Amino acid sequence: GQQLQEKSFNYLCEAELEQVSWQLARHSRNVAGFIERLQEYSSYFDYIRALNGNIVRTKACQKLFTNGLGALLFVALPPSGLKSITLAQKHRQLMDEWFRRVKSSGLNIQVRCGFGWKQTVARVYESSQLNQVDSPSYLRISVGLEPVEIIGYLAKELGCAALSIS
Repeated sequence: GQQLQEKSFNYLCEAELEQVSWQLARHSRNVAGFIERLQEYSSYFDYIRALNGNIVRTKACQKLFTNGLGALLFVALPPSGLKSITLAQKHRQLMDEWFRRVKSSGLNIQVRCGFGWKQTVARVYESSQLNQVDSPSYLRISVGLEPVEIIGYLAKELGCAALSIS
C-alpha cells in the first residue's frame, strides 16, 4: 500500500515495481535524517516518533524496509502552556508556519493524506468528522524521496517554525 498510494488509479509498470525496495530504503533513510536534524529542536516538541518508535542513527535504515523506518514521522507539540487555543489549533499554526517558511525558499509542502509520496507532505490529525472524537492531535509527515540536503532543510524549518510559535 505504501508504494501504491500515489499510483492507485494509474497503471503500474514493471520498472516501478522493481524500484519498490529502493524507494522504501530511501524513505527510511530520509525519515532517519529528518529526525536527526530535528533533534536540535526537540525541546519544542512533546514527541518525535517514526513508525518503529525508535530514533535510528545508523546506516541500517538504508537496507530493506524490514530494517527501516517507513515513510511516516509523527510530531506533537506539548499540551501544556495553551492559553486561548486548542492543541489542534496550535498544530495547524505549526504546519502553516512551516509551510510558509519552506515556501519562501521556493519549495512546497502539500497537505495530503496517505503516505509513500515522492515529495514530503503533511497533515494535522485531530478530533473531527474524519477522525475519532477522542483522537489525539499531532502533525503527521510523510517524508518523501527528496535528496538528503532538502530533507535536512525541511526538518530545520519545522524546528524553526516550532521555535517561532512557542
